[in-house]
Amino acid sequence: MSKHAAWLRQELGHWLQDGLIDQSTATAIAARYPVSSERSWGLFILTGIGSLIFGLGIMLFFAYNWAALPKAAKLALIFAGLLLSHGIAWWLRRKPAEHANLIEGLHLLGTMMFGAGIWLIAQIYHMDEHYPTALLIWGLGALTLGWAIPSVIQGLLATVLISVWGLSETMDFNRVHLASIGIIALTLLPLAWVQRSRTLLTVTIFSLFGLLLLTIGYHWTYAILFKLLFCSALILLAISHWSRRSSFPESATLLKNIGALVYGACLLYMTFVSEFSLYQLSLPELPEGSEWWYRLINWGMLTTTALVWLALVFIARPGKHAGPMDRTLSLQRIAVLISLAVLMAYQFAETEAFYLNLNLLSNVVLALHCVLLIIRGTDTLQWRQVTVGCLTLCVLIMARFDDLFQSLLMRSAAFLVIGALLFYVGHHYSKRKMEEQAHA
Repeated sequence: MSKHAAWLRQELGHWLQDGLIDQSTATAIAARYPVSSERSWGLFILTGIGSLIFGLGIMLFFAYNWAALPKAAKLALIFAGLLLSHGIAWWLRRKPAEHANLIEGLHLLGTMMFGAGIWLIAQIYHMDEHYPTALLIWGLGALTLGWAIPSVIQGLLATVLISVWGLSETMDFNRVHLASIGIIALTLLPLAWVQRSRTLLTVTIFSLFGLLLLTIGYHWTYAILFKLLFCSALILLAISHWSRRSSFPESATLLKNIGALVYGACLLYMTFVSEFSLYQLSLPELPEGSEWWYRLINWGMLTTTALVWLALVFIARPGKHAGPMDRTLSLQRIAVLISLAVLMAYQFAETEAFYLNLNLLSNVVLALHCVLLIIRGTDTLQWRQVTVGCLTLCVLIMARFDDLFQSLLMRSAAFLVIGALLFYVGHHYSKRKMEEQAHA
């Protein structure tokens, strides 16, 4: 049991004793935050490293006379090691739960030996095959075990192997490789969701972003890549809203943080004016014979994201009794829609004046996001939101130091305004915190 779950159970007992809640309410609260079996990561790492070193020792022992062994003996050793590691792990599953880390370590050893077996069998029979295929088979083996056991560790290993497979196909063989992206998105993301693993969810999302950056950016235009990142970030932010009421509510904060990070970086990039940035934001000259394909991807991403956010704004609109915080959140969603509309408008921009107006609007939207973050963080006493809003606003002002505030008067005015704003935010936040402590 995690420390947060233990704290909640302890507090529920105190609330029951004090008569603050009844038993049915306590049961409902406990059911909303179920206790998951907490893995001892330190013990698992030691067990896993020990298993790997032990297996390596066995391999080196037989490698001393490996060339002299007949093929049948080599195959027998490979399959014996594979079956023994997984077999002992399955046998230990009938024992008490304290063997969980040992079981994971043995399964991990078995999967590593499965991968070693692939390369050794290829060596035995002198197979000169397409080497990324071995990574695919190895990754599919880990993926199968991840769902069969089920196991987060196997899912993490499968994510790494499938990602390396995709990168090998892209970097070494110059291929547009979407299969690795599809496997991670369709099999490993659901595994992370079913297992309610924030670690696996984080690794799979960053693997997808990495594969998108290298695969799409390596072969297609940077404009498609930028819009893909922008739209993917907004989709993550939208999913984070609905995931709070799902079977995996812990994913909401993670999805929101990753989506906000990528969205904020993309929006900050949209505030710069240069030939390269305009090339990324608009639809550039397309390769001959593939115009329809690029246009389908370009407008498909933008339209789908716009529809998702329109639905979110409409469904989650504040009601009659909504408070200031609900209205602030609603304004943030409207600001997201405006930024998406700006990106869509870039597809039709032809004159320099139109580009400059869209760029100015991007600056306004980012500044609005910062101000809303500061207001929301101050009113709810969430210092992280206040810090992110203030720092991003400072970055925006410094970025405009050369291309917008060209005169010393404008620069001094900008620094005076931002300095006064930060001073006021710090004073107001401290005042709100003291008031909250006085009421507590």
